[in-house]
Amino acid sequence: MTKQLTKAALEAMSQAILVERAELAARSRAREAAAAALAVPEAPAMPLNATAFVAELQEKFGGIPVMNAEQERAHTWRTQIAPRICFPPRYVAEIREWQCPQQQRAFEHCVAAFRGVGAIVALIGVRGTGKTTIGAQLAIRRAWEDWQSVLDKAEGLRSATTWRATPYRKLTTLIARFKLLYSDFGGIDTEALEESRTMWVSESLAIIDELHECDEQRLKGRVLTDLLDRRYAAKTDTLIISNQTAEDFEKTTDDSVMSRITEHGCILECTWPSWRERIAANGAEVAR
Repeated sequence: MTKQLTKAALEAMSQAILVERAELAARSRAREAAAAALAVPEAPAMPLNATAFVAELQEKFGGIPVMNAEQERAHTWRTQIAPRICFPPRYVAEIREWQCPQQQRAFEHCVAAFRGVGAIVALIGVRGTGKTTIGAQLAIRRAWEDWQSVLDKAEGLRSATTWRATPYRKLTTLIARFKLLYSDFGGIDTEALEESRTMWVSESLAIIDELHECDEQRLKGRVLTDLLDRRYAAKTDTLIISNQTAEDFEKTTDDSVMSRITEHGCILECTWPSWRERIAANGAEVAR
């Protein structure tokens, strides 16, 4: 009797173990199924061509709106071009249709002159004629060209770290930055300043504004003449801007600079009426 009970007990225990193992296996399969359902699928490799990538997304998911050419341009302007224009905010607005024919002609003349030969163009004349605006439009045009070059090289992959905006500085700012290199007493940061100057000279186009605001004529002559000479030698183009008449500009500008201007550049005297006064007279916002 004892042997029979023992045998029955062993069989019951064995059956219980089998049932428990089956339940554990079932729970394990259930967990695996749940994990698979929650898993994030591996993202497909993004093609270099952005248009092809958008088309692939549309094919898979559908209903994705696509920007037209004008919307894409506005997006590029807002996210990539405008943040890199080194002008005060008032001037960071693209002019796609000029309202002043004289400004447009001056702009086009600069575009034709700046072809990587070390040209120096001087925009001079009374206040309010749009000289700085013309300079800003040159920087904006160059930014679009550089951006398109980035796209062409990357075959549609938008990389915003491979180009720099056209530098814009007032002459007083440049003098304050580099005066230790040209002063009689020197300084301790010479090596860093020389490196900064070399980088500035290497920019394909640079814009120097408000030459007339510099009171220190001796230091102005040293800094401006040397920077323009270095850029001329490096074949990098420069736009200089001053609220002076042609006579005053020639009197206060070094002869070597004047000589370089006549070789590859020119002096554009802005003699048309002030746009600030014109817009103010119409009760609108003061012009640039």
